[in-house]
Amino acid sequence: MSYFSNRKLSLKVVILVTVAALVTYASQDGPIDRVTGDFGEQNCTFCHSDFPVDSGRDQGGTFDILDVPPQYTPGQTYTIRVSLGQPLQKKWGFELAARFVEDGAQAGGITVTNLDQMQLSTDPDTGVQYLKQTYTGTFDGTLDGPVEWSFDWTAPDSGTVRFGAAGNAADGDNSRFGDYIYTTTQETSPAASARN
Repeated sequence: MSYFSNRKLSLKVVILVTVAALVTYASQDGPIDRVTGDFGEQNCTFCHSDFPVDSGRDQGGTFDILDVPPQYTPGQTYTIRVSLGQPLQKKWGFELAARFVEDGAQAGGITVTNLDQMQLSTDPDTGVQYLKQTYTGTFDGTLDGPVEWSFDWTAPDSGTVRFGAAGNAADGDNSRFGDYIYTTTQETSPAASARN
């Protein structure tokens, strides 16, 4: 190899390492949008690649969206929880969206109730809201979990809604390795009285 070929290769390696470091650092403050693992989106394995995605809990962890009502009343606000645990892990993250099953559009409205632990972004193209953890919301050092985040969701006027989320049970070494990724969904429909 020539001197210039070695320099090009070295430069490529430096760029790749820098990008990987920036992505890892950024995900501590919350993942990028569109990694819920639902509606054809990627999930956290986009950045964390050691283990396969687990939607069946085969890896010994738990990841659940809790308190989603089986049927909702239009306009009513519900407190929803996200819970994540994995033996021997000690840093935690997630991303969640609530969308209509029919077309994947934003369904109802999400409100952050703890700004220290969570943040909300809205995709400028689709209007879909993405709820995710902040750095404080990683519960860094909390061994095994489960940890929980809670937020408010105001139900839409009609339509079947699916909450889709991806979770990252991390080992806390700030690398893409050694982290367990989970996905889960929960659905809710308008109460019978609201459909008439």
